[in-house]
Amino acid sequence: MTNIQSPSHKGRTGAVKPASTGRPKSSTSPNRRFRSAQTARRPGRPRLGTSYLGTKTRRLRPGSRAYIRRQMILRRRRIIAMLAGAGAALVIFIVILCLAFGKGSEENTAREDTLEISEEVRAYEPLLSQYAQEYGVEEYTQLLLAIMQVESSGQGNDVMQASESLGLAVNSLMPEASIEQGCRLFSQLLSYGEGLGCDLNSVIQAYNFGITYLDYVAENGKKHTFSLAEAFAGDMSGGETVVYENSISVEENGGWRYAYGNMFYVDLVRQYWSES
Repeated sequence: MTNIQSPSHKGRTGAVKPASTGRPKSSTSPNRRFRSAQTARRPGRPRLGTSYLGTKTRRLRPGSRAYIRRQMILRRRRIIAMLAGAGAALVIFIVILCLAFGKGSEENTAREDTLEISEEVRAYEPLLSQYAQEYGVEEYTQLLLAIMQVESSGQGNDVMQASESLGLAVNSLMPEASIEQGCRLFSQLLSYGEGLGCDLNSVIQAYNFGITYLDYVAENGKKHTFSLAEAFAGDMSGGETVVYENSISVEENGGWRYAYGNMFYVDLVRQYWSES
């Protein structure tokens, strides 16, 4: 009688098992494994982003130390750029200011190296001081001596060249009368100029040009400049010029002036006087 095994025992003794490949079976599908590999971060390579400068930068987490440090660096760079721009603007402003004041100082300031008043003029100092005090301009005694130096160097009778201010012919006054009229005239010009708000240089130039120059200055900035004196003399002379050569005029324009008064008068007087 043949012994027949039941089907339930075939797998244990009679069935042949396939050969093993040596690889463990994966619990995930091939497609899922591929997607996982694609999304996995590669070791040693941080995620990259693009900064506002267009360069590759590391994308930092807001609030982290590195993020805060980078923000501080960027803020510092912006502040430095702003300060550099402001500094450049300030330098330009200072240069323009220096050029403007430098030009004005060339026209208006006194010469530092004043020349000596001559002995002939010094001889009149006591008399001039007396009349300067009488007309309330005693503080300008040295300035009046400088005016006398330019007008006559203490030579001749009309030492202050004041005859024409009284409607008289040139050199009509004797020395004392000339000094008295010169002090009176200067006092009048000073009072009128101060009333108009003009500076002292305007008053000095008006001693030569006449009182109308103070009105001209008052209408054109209230401050004497050589350019203003030149324009006034040009208008009053009708543009006529004469040869006039000295160290000041030659340096300024080659040696000429308009045929009305002396547009260099302030510079001539300040050769012998300074406010200091």
